[in-house]
Amino acid sequence: MGFEAGLQKIVEGLAKPRGEKRHGKLLERIGRLKEKSRVASQHYQVELIANESGKLVTGLTWKKVPVDGTMATHPGIYCLRSNETTWDEEKLWRTYTMLTDLESVFRSLKSELGLRPVYHSKEERADGHLFITVLPIRPCRYYERN
Repeated sequence: MGFEAGLQKIVEGLAKPRGEKRHGKLLERIGRLKEKSRVASQHYQVELIANESGKLVTGLTWKKVPVDGTMATHPGIYCLRSNETTWDEEKLWRTYTMLTDLESVFRSLKSELGLRPVYHSKEERADGHLFITVLPIRPCRYYERN
């Protein structure tokens, strides 16, 4: 459940007759929700609206305020290093994405065939294991003997 969905669930509880309305208990629930969603919750300002006595909560409001210097405002950059000095940025990036796609395909293939993870202590066994994983999968034809 996302942070906003958790806050909405608290608001829905305020509308129910037996829903939690005590100020202290709702602060605890919001604290647990912030703990579960640390990255997202830092970008929200949450305010409890209490009644005249200050003991019961009548409403809950929140506002999204992105914090500077976090992944939400500055997601970062890629820094690729290569010994290929003749390639331009586009070729380097295409090669990098192609390699990540290939690695993903091999990881998926190994998982589906039950060949992951590799626990071999001898190099010959690991080589054999890797050889099997790169064999192409072809449809087999079965011939009946007469």
